[in-house]
Amino acid sequence: MNFRNKTSGKLLQTTKLLYTPVSFFFIFYFSWTNRILLTKIFEVTDFAYLVIAVFLWCVLHLLSPVGTKIIFASLGSQISYSQLLSIYIIRLPARYLPGGIWHTLGRLADYHSLGIAKKHLTLLAIIQTFFPCLITFFIGGGYLWLTKDKSMLSTLEGGLALMSFTILLAIPVIVKWKRPDHWHHKFIFSYIFLTLLSISFWLIASASFLSYYYSVAVSLNSISMFHIAATYIFSWGVGYISIFAPQGIGVFEVVAGKLMALPMPLGGAVAFLAGFRVVTLAADSIAWLSYRFIIIISSRLLDKNH
Repeated sequence: MNFRNKTSGKLLQTTKLLYTPVSFFFIFYFSWTNRILLTKIFEVTDFAYLVIAVFLWCVLHLLSPVGTKIIFASLGSQISYSQLLSIYIIRLPARYLPGGIWHTLGRLADYHSLGIAKKHLTLLAIIQTFFPCLITFFIGGGYLWLTKDKSMLSTLEGGLALMSFTILLAIPVIVKWKRPDHWHHKFIFSYIFLTLLSISFWLIASASFLSYYYSVAVSLNSISMFHIAATYIFSWGVGYISIFAPQGIGVFEVVAGKLMALPMPLGGAVAFLAGFRVVTLAADSIAWLSYRFIIIISSRLLDKNH
């Protein structure tokens, strides 16, 4: 059994390593074959919208540690928000290492060095792995199912939304049944707060994507703003559960390209949607560089005072 698990793990890791360059190759290929279309689109880009998109994604970096603090606090562990934010931002470059797991592993190692027990880190990893799926499928899939003509695809979207909603409702019940000592007002308050925080996170993320989309919307057909936002959220969830695709690269673009029905070939849609990753890269870079700048300035001020 251990040999089979190790083999499966190595196979999955190898698949991830191979999948990433292949995905980038096809994205670049689609960008090249649709270069005339993309050039026309980006010639009318409103850079004010792009700035807003980057700003909104930067805001998400400030929200992300809040969820971790809520989880640790509910488990009886206290780490300050500033420490959690520092760990989160300083580890951002690890997102872009092959494999797609190093940002998470780095943060877990830092939390452990601050005294967080391994069992609490395991629980944190489980929550932060599965909770985004539940929220994105519930919000995105639910809206798409309610507003689209019923078909096999909308049935799948609705099914994922219903399943996610059921699990979200069942979690407090399971905790009360399995771990009654953990059932108290603080737990239910933390759970509701974490759920609302996650919903807020994805609403802001979708607003960032909308800003990217509307920066060139003059060249695209008119699509409902809510449909675009729901499609982004749902497609992100599909990409996220595709464990062979780090950060959902390729999968997100294909799913969103099919669901949005953009007025261009699928290859062009994939290339256009992949452009949003430049926005997230810019936001990550700004957050990391700003943090490093603050650290340097702070250390120099301390040296002068001493």
